Amino acid sequence: MDNNKIVLPVLITKNFVVFPKNSGDDRIDAGREFSVNAINESRDNANSLLLIVTQKDENVEVPTTNDIFEYGTLCRIVSYTDMKGYLRIRVKGSA
Repeated sequence: MDNNKIVLPVLITKNFVVFPKNSGDDRIDAGREFSVNAINESRDNANSLLLIVTQKDENVEVPTTNDIFEYGTLCRIVSYTDMKGYLRIRVKGSA
């Protein structure tokens, strides 16, 4: 058993890729329920860390594991705004 594993929320974006070492200026608007839940879980229980992955087809509303790329970027939420209907976050990708 590997005691170094951590479990993080996953945020799936439709047509946006976050790269490691980005400047922290990437803004993401999230309105799908599972996206909002991932952001809130990150803020409440994961020290604002989350894994961001991109889905292959932006027209898929409820992606499965087959609909997303298998690589993503570990990010930290640096700002969070409730826009009344969706969340807007800024993230910084890790190295």
